[in-house]
Amino acid sequence: MITWREFRSYLGELVGGHPFYNPKVKEALDRRSDVFISIYEENDKLEKRIKELESLPAFVPITTAEAVGHILKELKKDKSPGSFYDAYHANISIAFYDECLKQKVKIPRKNIIKLTNAAATRFLDLWTSQVK
Repeated sequence: MITWREFRSYLGELVGGHPFYNPKVKEALDRRSDVFISIYEENDKLEKRIKELESLPAFVPITTAEAVGHILKELKKDKSPGSFYDAYHANISIAFYDECLKQKVKIPRKNIIKLTNAAATRFLDLWTSQVK
């Protein structure tokens, strides 16, 4: 990474001498110095974050069965609104609902909603009942 001093020196070489001896360059640097400093500060922050991320342990691959096991444990653990369980329930319920509409089931929509919610609850309860 280049320092501010090195940058000014490099700029001076480009314009033929020290940048502060050239009034136009000095004026531009005075206006832009805050921008350059903040860019370098952000760069330092990013480099530190990259080093932090590089120091984390490597990704450990798991099998699909292990991943599903983790999902089931999470589903069983928390059934509150906004939880993972709630999200799965909504997706399963709407899939049933859409299929009922697609098949033109002759049941009032209110009842379809009750049935699809019950089906989603039953499915999730049966699926998570295997988890200890």
